[in-house]
Amino acid sequence: MWNLDAEICYFILVRLVNYRDMSFGVPGCFLQNYGWYNNQITERKAAKHWNSVLNKMIRGFYLYLVKDFPTPKEQKIITKGMKLFAEFYSCLWD
Repeated sequence: MWNLDAEICYFILVRLVNYRDMSFGVPGCFLQNYGWYNNQITERKAAKHWNSVLNKMIRGFYLYLVKDFPTPKEQKIITKGMKLFAEFYSCLWD
C-alpha cells in the first residue's frame, strides 16, 4: 500500500464530484452550522453556498492528487478543502 493518502484522496474526490452533481438539496446539518436552520434564508442562497463549499473540497482534494510540490497558495487551497471536508463530514448525505 504505497501512497495510501493518494488512494484515499482519489476515493473521496470521485465521490464528492458525484455527490455534488447528483444531490438535490442542502443537508440540515449544514444549515445548522451556519445558523440558517429555522431562519429566513432562501433555499437557493443556501444551495449556492453549499455548492461553493463542495467545490472548495473538490478543488483541495484534486490539487492534493495532481501537485507533487504545491505552491504556498495551492497548499492553502488543499488545507482549506480538507478542513471543510472534516467540518462537514456528517453533512455529506442527501
